Amino acid sequence: MDMELMIASGVDTVIAYGTAGALYKNMETGTIIIPTAATRDEGTSYHYMPDTDEVEQNPETLAILREEMHKCGIEWVGGKTWTTDAIYRETVGKREMMKERGCVCVDMECASLLAVAKFRGISFVQFLIILDNIDEDAPKTDYGLYQQRYREELFDMALAAAQRIRARRVGS
Repeated sequence: MDMELMIASGVDTVIAYGTAGALYKNMETGTIIIPTAATRDEGTSYHYMPDTDEVEQNPETLAILREEMHKCGIEWVGGKTWTTDAIYRETVGKREMMKERGCVCVDMECASLLAVAKFRGISFVQFLIILDNIDEDAPKTDYGLYQQRYREELFDMALAAAQRIRARRVGS
């Protein structure tokens, strides 16, 4: 809803960053994920684009985001994210299936935001920050690590990437 309102207000470039759960027990809280695509397991994206298994990020906006992270010395992991709106249905079987499909994390909005951006023709890219881990064998980590890690640095990097993307109007 917020993205639709921003677009209706004239916004043509969006960089989103949010949190995700790791699918692999060795991924630490605070790990940055740059999804190449989102596996669709939610409802919103199907209102904006045809029925497909995945929605991909724009390769040009991805390249700019990666370049800006590199400039800032921010390490990241690439791979797909699994977008679901059924948080209590993240079963062991489903987690393993998503890992087989190349997913490294699970989130609740990436596929939806990608679909809205494609439908509305705006420039968009998203990255995620691992907040927890849904592998039951993973050690429990401190939420405070997320609170401290990269907070200001990530905002500044995202702003620089958004400015470059907007200047090029990638994806329009």
